[in-house]
Amino acid sequence: MTAQRTARPTGPLGDALSRLPLVPRRHALAVPLEQRVQQLTDLARQAADAEDPATAASVHNRAALLASDRGLPGLARVLCLNHASFYLAHRPLTGDLARLAFEPLVNLAHLDLRAGNGAAALAVLDELARAVAENDDATLPGGLVVPLAGLTASSADRGNVHEWLGGIRVFDGARALVRDGRWSDARLHLKQSTAPGDRLFEARQVAVVAMALEGRTALARALARDTPAEQPWEHAIAAALTVACTLLDGAPAAEQTEAMLHAHTAVVLREGSAVFDTRLALTVADLTTAAGQLPDAARVYLTAVGRTLADPEGYSARDLERHRLADGLPAEQRHRLAAIAAECGVGGPATLSTDHDDRTTAALALATAVITKAAAKSLSPSRP
Repeated sequence: MTAQRTARPTGPLGDALSRLPLVPRRHALAVPLEQRVQQLTDLARQAADAEDPATAASVHNRAALLASDRGLPGLARVLCLNHASFYLAHRPLTGDLARLAFEPLVNLAHLDLRAGNGAAALAVLDELARAVAENDDATLPGGLVVPLAGLTASSADRGNVHEWLGGIRVFDGARALVRDGRWSDARLHLKQSTAPGDRLFEARQVAVVAMALEGRTALARALARDTPAEQPWEHAIAAALTVACTLLDGAPAAEQTEAMLHAHTAVVLREGSAVFDTRLALTVADLTTAAGQLPDAARVYLTAVGRTLADPEGYSARDLERHRLADGLPAEQRHRLAAIAAECGVGGPATLSTDHDDRTTAALALATAVITKAAAKSLSPSRP
């Protein structure tokens, strides 16, 4: 009998799947706006004192992220393109500087992902990889030409950049495909990775969901069950995938949901993991809602709300305030979540205060000087 392909899920189940793959990798935290601006100032000074282009690059990358968080994707895109141009005007570059030049270009794909346009994000990543492989300029969606020909002086450096970019393309490209609901394509895309795939990281999570959506739910459940899990978060993800597969199969999931809730309570909260912790909690809450256990879903959600109110973080506050279960919150708590997000520059205000704007502009100027100086002399000994 041929397995029946499942329609793209909607509702709480669809919301849960939209957060996958979910792995506790390093993720920037959205701290209050004053701290974010001060971080830019401090990093720019550190970069200037040490003449360190990598630290200077982080100033530009963080400024672009802040613009995106504030709902200004156009400004974020301009900041990314300007940042890349500071290096590319001085080709050929060393391998390290060439990689720094690509960070803002990769961030263009991240901006598309944030806008929900997976196809555009993948197109950017594919074109960047092609350009480096062929030592050619890149033509991005919309016709913008990025001068990448002659990026490095040696083919070895260019090869190293291509290898590094290839790893980014595999994982970010898979997320782009998932964003567009192309789970089976994402599974195939991840097969290009040379990283081990025997734990519940991106490739294995995508494989489980792809198989379930293809109608092979028994195999998908077996894959989630049999994948070695070393950390509590992996056990929670395995249990969540089992619930998702059961629901996609149209079967009752009460027993599986109880196991997921138990596994989730064992997840150890770590410093700096607020974004992952919140998104895992919302995924568990959505799957619990989809399984019809609303009181348990509300309990998981309210625990995450309490944690964020006690230790504010902008992305977590935004995600919690926008969640379907936020309708059941007291008005004061919901307003506080929205206020935390705004205070951290997530979703507003679109216009910085004069002080914040002046300090951000000064930090970018100082960082630009460091980058320009490093790029201008990167290969100067070999130049006439």
